[in-house]
Amino acid sequence: MATFRFDLNDEYSKKLEVAAVEKRMSIQEYIRYNLKCFFNGKVSRENIIDLAGTGDIKNGLPDDLNVLLRNYIDILIKRQKLERKQ
Repeated sequence: MATFRFDLNDEYSKKLEVAAVEKRMSIQEYIRYNLKCFFNGKVSRENIIDLAGTGDIKNGLPDDLNVLLRNYIDILIKRQKLERKQ
């Protein structure tokens, strides 16, 4: 998997570090853990969930906003279930 480097401000960086420690994870593991709800399977570009339902993740403007909202709510529910398992 490709790794991307980005800089965070000190405040956010510290919050991320604390959250990762609380979950007993490395920062990289924690980021992947929180992102996995947005992917079908492995966290990779090819597996990004099409929240807008357009068939093209680069086209984020759905014909029906309800599709986007339903898909996003499904993501939140999935994330909540993962949180409960931890």
